[in-house]
Amino acid sequence: MKNLNDPKNWLADYPVPDQYGHKYHRGHVGVFSGGLTSSGAGRLAAGAALRTGAGLVTVLSPGTALVANASHLTSVMLARLDDADEIEAIVKRRKINTLVCGPGLGVNARTMKIVTKILSLDCTNVLDADALTSFTDTSEDLFTQLKQAKHQPVLTPHMGEFCRLFGGTNTDDLNDHTERAVAAAKQTNAIIVLKGHQTIIATPQEAPVISQNAPPWLATAGSGDVLAGIIAGLLAQNMPPKQAAMAGVWLHSEAGNQAGPGLISEDLDQALRQVISKLRNGE
Repeated sequence: MKNLNDPKNWLADYPVPDQYGHKYHRGHVGVFSGGLTSSGAGRLAAGAALRTGAGLVTVLSPGTALVANASHLTSVMLARLDDADEIEAIVKRRKINTLVCGPGLGVNARTMKIVTKILSLDCTNVLDADALTSFTDTSEDLFTQLKQAKHQPVLTPHMGEFCRLFGGTNTDDLNDHTERAVAAAKQTNAIIVLKGHQTIIATPQEAPVISQNAPPWLATAGSGDVLAGIIAGLLAQNMPPKQAAMAGVWLHSEAGNQAGPGLISEDLDQALRQVISKLRNGE
């Protein structure tokens, strides 16, 4: 029998703002931005992290994309970051406790260097898209780094990215997907969120969870970037990684249902606000 993703399995761990708290109690997410022509993905992730309740969010942008990011960001902050060697200092200075790496970042050596650096830091993290694909030819190096990370990473590949990293071919067999996701989780000691019309959340020790509430119109450009940001926003508020992954996938899917057919990824922000409100009200 499948273990299905249901709020009752993670709602007790869902972060609720303290009446006497302030934004610094709710964590600070850093999102790495791509260059000038690929900076939108990072902004989608950053907005989702803020909407999900992170107290602060900063987009870490190369100088080439600063103006593009600054012209679009209001509630989300912006910091210049041109070299991976600068990450630790920025993280410490701004007290960032969660990092999102991959959306729009580019498949290249710079991305690999950033991933290697953030896995050595005392931060929870979400690795998506280019942060995974950049290691296609050196996957064993990444697996070693994941197993040695200070915090259990959350990986959010779709099936194409999963195959590039872990091998095998794309199939439509849920049982096959589930077995491979579990094997990958054990191989990396990471939480694997294998995205699809039925998303699988796999961990190294526990039974996998299947999420089935996603509408087909959620398969659109930028949707996965939003999911990465949602999960990061929950991690920043100290939700345990598995619970943050399950909650993030459920919220993301429900936001897709709320937005309805014809959605584009920008629509998920306001839809997510409504979903969170209903969740808080017990609806």
